[in-house]
Amino acid sequence: MSKNATLSASMLFLVRVEDGKTQILLQKRAGNIWATGWWDSAASGHVDAGESLTAAMQREAKEEIAIEFSREDIEFIHIQDSAQSGVPGTKMHYYNSYFFVNKWAGEPKICECEKCSHLEWFNIDDLPKQLIPNRRCAIDCYLKKIAYNEFGWG
Repeated sequence: MSKNATLSASMLFLVRVEDGKTQILLQKRAGNIWATGWWDSAASGHVDAGESLTAAMQREAKEEIAIEFSREDIEFIHIQDSAQSGVPGTKMHYYNSYFFVNKWAGEPKICECEKCSHLEWFNIDDLPKQLIPNRRCAIDCYLKKIAYNEFGWG
């Protein structure tokens, strides 16, 4: 985490409709980082000091999966008060904001091979078992039309 980063993060799920089913793009985490082998949002990252949530989302999407989109194409879906986010057992307190984007420029591709091994589309009602728990919680809340939740790692 850079010294300018806040304890707020933006998470992006690209969304498309394929054969009448809503699908979201997930990345599989790789390398020597937290949650290696687990599925994550398509792009995510810390919000820098002085940066808006949407600007952070646009920056992270460009850096991680080489796509661009306008602020008008960002749909807020959920905010999560995550009492012990990051590595379970740490004393960090995050505010995670989740967004959908269904219109973008560029073809999603892996730009940070040291952090991501795969990109894959999943039906929103058939997500992989190894989806990071707070990401799954945010999607479940979205489907139930719950805009805010408090997530604890236990």
